[in-house]
Amino acid sequence: MKNPLYGQQTDPAAAKKERPENPYAQEVGDPRYPYVLTTYRLTEHHTAGGMTRTLSHLAELQPEFFTEVSPELAEEIGLKHGDLATISTPRASVEARVLITRRMRPMWIDGRRVHQVGLPYHWGYKGLSKGDIANDLLAISEEPNVRIMESKALVCNIEPGENGHRNGNLGRRSEKVKAALG
Repeated sequence: MKNPLYGQQTDPAAAKKERPENPYAQEVGDPRYPYVLTTYRLTEHHTAGGMTRTLSHLAELQPEFFTEVSPELAEEIGLKHGDLATISTPRASVEARVLITRRMRPMWIDGRRVHQVGLPYHWGYKGLSKGDIANDLLAISEEPNVRIMESKALVCNIEPGENGHRNGNLGRRSEKVKAALG
């Protein structure tokens, strides 16, 4: 299926690490993953997480992993500001505190409203500011020029509530990933 967000449909130079434990969420329109997920850096976490999550003054400014959603999406699926939500992709699921904000606006694509879910990346299993890791949701791939993760936007699902783990424990991996890892 054509991705309506981008004119270029593939990156022929991408270094995909295609293997069973590293599934890509490629199918735009898959009803299991109806939302667009994008990851981003926070001003307060201006360097790599390994550095900033160990600094007390920065951990105080951003103490907990959170997800940003629009008021429209929150109302549609029953998310409450400050509660926990579970965000999932074919690779894993994570928990994050809900932040309802007008910054994450729905998009209209081909006459259909498409909701965005925002997840800052920074948190990890060690340091002062612990939490689930947005990158656990992403397939491992490399941008061909600088060799860093190139998959920072993909499809996802988000639901109210916890998924059974908390505060820096390994995010719940999908059954496909668990089977591939053994």
